[in-house]
Parts: sequence; C-alpha cells; structure tokens
Amino acid sequence: MREMTPEKKVLARALFNEGVFLDKSRSPDGAGFPLRLHDTDPDAPLSPYYLNLRTSGNTKPGPLEGTLLDMLGRALFNEAERQRLRYRSVAGLPTAGTSLAQSFHLFCVTECTDNPAVLINMKKRKSGDFRIITPIPSRASSLLLIDDVVTGAGSVYKALHTFKPSGVFINECLVVVDREQGGVEKLKRQGIYVHSLFTITELVNFYLDEGLLKEEQAKEILSYVHEN
Repeated sequence: MREMTPEKKVLARALFNEGVFLDKSRSPDGAGFPLRLHDTDPDAPLSPYYLNLRTSGNTKPGPLEGTLLDMLGRALFNEAERQRLRYRSVAGLPTAGTSLAQSFHLFCVTECTDNPAVLINMKKRKSGDFRIITPIPSRASSLLLIDDVVTGAGSVYKALHTFKPSGVFINECLVVVDREQGGVEKLKRQGIYVHSLFTITELVNFYLDEGLLKEEQAKEILSYVHEN
C-alpha cells in the first residue's frame, strides 16, 4: 500500500469533513448504497460506503465547491505531473468527472505555458452513452480521461467508443479514488492505465487511524471491497 503524503492527508480529511465520503449509516435506509453497476446487476450487494464527488449544480448534487474542488484539481494535476503522463487533451467523464476535468484544466493553463492541453467536453445522452460537444482540434491527438472513481470501468469503455471515430488516442485515465472492484485490471488488459489519488483501502485505513471510522465500519467496507 502506498504511503499517504502530507498533502494527500489534508485532502483526505477535507473529503471526509465536507461529506464526500459517506458510510452505510448515512444511506437512505441504512442498508447501503446502490451503484451504477446495479443498473445491470440489481442483485449485487449494496455498497457500505459512497463517494459523492459532485458539485451542487450536478443533476445528483454533491458537496464539491470552491476550495475543495480547487484542491482536487490541483491534486489531480500534481499526480499527472508526478506520473509524467503525456497528453494533448483532457476530458471529464460525465457527469461527476466534468467539473474535475475543468478544475484540472485550469492548472494546465496556468502552469503549462507551452501548448497547454485542450479541454474537450462531453455530455451524457438519455441512452447513457456520451457525445462530444466541443470541436476536437487536430493537435488533440492523445487524451487523458478524468473521473471521480473507477469501479467496473463501464464509463471508460463508453468514452473509448465515443472518441474512436475521431482518431484520438486514449491510454491514460486519472481518478480520485480506485474502488478496487476490478476496473483498473480490466482497463490495463486493454492498454489503458488508471492512476488514482487514493485507493478505497488507503482512505478507509486512514479514516480508521484518524478516529473518523469505527473499527467495525472499516472492517465491513474492506470486506466488501475484497469480496467484490
């Protein structure tokens, strides 16, 4: 397991304090949270935790605003620099990833003065597929996808299908949290490498050490992760 840097510890605390991380007791009926995967697998176990990495203006409102959104944009940009990711354009996966990509892009513009990456916007169709709503310049040959979490990688596959006709090359994805439910491994087999600020195991162990989660809560979450 990676050692959490002081900067990431500050961010992790902020995510908890601002209500991004929710344990099962804060689910609608106390039984757990349904996820996107339940659309196709309704019998899958409910999640004992939820990560709400959305802004208040999202169709499913969340707590990301101002300072916290800036912190995430900076952390994602720093991770891309640390990993030496190479990309000419960036796009957020609708809908949670859109605001994260926009915040990330602000740091690209201010700190990458030599041909900063182009921001490409997508929207989600009623069918669940994506459509590109901004022109793709010719220099946007390599694309970095940004999203809030990776679970089973379904959204990334949709993005690959969306960008395929344009000839844009995608082999990197950057997320806030890897839920450790197989998505990273699936994408790696397709030649797409996922980089995360945190794994859910790292977050849960940190919150346990900080006294923000009880031991039984942490055990339930980690058991869910290992079994699913």
